[in-house]
Amino acid sequence: MRKVDLIAVFLALLILVTSQHSIAQETERETSVTQEAAMEETEPKPLKLEDVRVTAPRQNDGIVVSPSTTAIHVEDYKTPGTANNIVDLLKDRAIIDFRGQSDLVPEEDDVFMRGFDAHRYATAMDGMTIDYGRSAASGTRTMVVDFATLPIGQIESIEIMPGPHSALYGGKSIGGVINLKTKRPKRYTSLKPDFRATTSYRSYNTQNHGINIDGGAGAFVYGFSYQYYHTDGYLRHNSAEIDNYFARVGYILPTDGYIGFNIAYTDKDKEDVAKNVVGGVDYDSDYPETTTTSNYGWNDRKQDIYEYTYRLNYEQPSPIGFWTLAAYYGNQDWENSYFQEKDTGKRPEVKPDEIEYYSSGTRRNRQVGFKVQDEIAIFKDNTFTVGFDRVQMWQEPEYYYYEDNRYQLEKHDIYYCNAGYLQDKWAIVPRLTLTAGLRYEDVSYWRRNWNTSENKPYITGEDSWVRRNNNQWIPKSFLTYDFDGLANVLSDTSASIGVSKIWNPTPFCYG
Repeated sequence: MRKVDLIAVFLALLILVTSQHSIAQETERETSVTQEAAMEETEPKPLKLEDVRVTAPRQNDGIVVSPSTTAIHVEDYKTPGTANNIVDLLKDRAIIDFRGQSDLVPEEDDVFMRGFDAHRYATAMDGMTIDYGRSAASGTRTMVVDFATLPIGQIESIEIMPGPHSALYGGKSIGGVINLKTKRPKRYTSLKPDFRATTSYRSYNTQNHGINIDGGAGAFVYGFSYQYYHTDGYLRHNSAEIDNYFARVGYILPTDGYIGFNIAYTDKDKEDVAKNVVGGVDYDSDYPETTTTSNYGWNDRKQDIYEYTYRLNYEQPSPIGFWTLAAYYGNQDWENSYFQEKDTGKRPEVKPDEIEYYSSGTRRNRQVGFKVQDEIAIFKDNTFTVGFDRVQMWQEPEYYYYEDNRYQLEKHDIYYCNAGYLQDKWAIVPRLTLTAGLRYEDVSYWRRNWNTSENKPYITGEDSWVRRNNNQWIPKSFLTYDFDGLANVLSDTSASIGVSKIWNPTPFCYG
């Protein structure tokens, strides 16, 4: 009996504990349900907003993108490491094709735009074209734009405009326009200048050091920058050393316009890449293979470039529009030198026993131009622009080819172009914008009519120099429709069509 009583007591205790646990769980569930109901009553219900449409242009990492223009803001744009020159800011854009032999040594014509080389797109500074193609004498380009010589520290933004659809630029802008905008003067409340210094060092003994100083006193402003760049290059015989100087002074007008004057000077020394062919007797395995040159290492072919430019800028708001004026003078000297086999003048692959220093000549390019423009806001969504520009370029008489075949050019205005233009930009409806323009160009150039190898004129009965004239009306149009806001999948999407006349006045001046 005692054993039975103990079992009964144990079962009774087990039933009691189980029932208490079940009651506690039920109580917890009821409390939880009650708390959730209370929270639902106290929490605010979510508010559903209407669709929001953003109409501002897309902006990311210092870039503003629109159908007609991509603008790179230099100080805000992020690049790996320090940007050595303008090319470092351009070459990762989809519209730009970098074709340089080395990204360490910047050269002329190493940037293509939409597949066009520099003969087919325009490079401008503050809206004024600074590269106008070839010489009428030799077919070589005059005033070649070498992006390494441009003062990156004084560039505020870079505008990239695709296609030949702007009447504000010349006929050579078939592929588009790269316009460099210099920093606009600002008032300073103290005499303390803004100072910035940068320095970098990386592989191949590549150095980039620079300083920028901007300051002023009230309405008077000034600026100075210096940049030193050196690299040994990773290709054989491809070192470069560049010194860039830039200085400016300006005055901010009471009407919020300004007048400014600046001068830039560049001294650039560089070696031309030497051939390095696997299996060749002159092959050096320490460098990559290079087959696109006829120059050998022992030639020690070098290029010295000295360039300076003077530039005047003027902006003035007025009751009849926003006036701008730009004028400049450019001076560019190229000196080429190398070693060759003595007496024969040949350049064999193997270094000969005797070599001699040889200068292949000096090219002295000159260019002068000016541009005046008025931008008038007809009404809120319509802007009308009218302007005139002129460029003139020539080569000094000191130009010659080779020591054994020297000749002097007679001094001619080898090329000039007078142009007038008008353009109207009209937002017809909020999503539809039309830019239509008309440009007139009058081009004159001299063509050398003398065959030096045969010592006779190319065209019988003509003088040794022949003058040619061309002129043309060039219509431009660009229509853009913005799909943004029509559907989520069309966000930040637009379609554009341009219909413009392409005019290439002469193969000698525009390539």
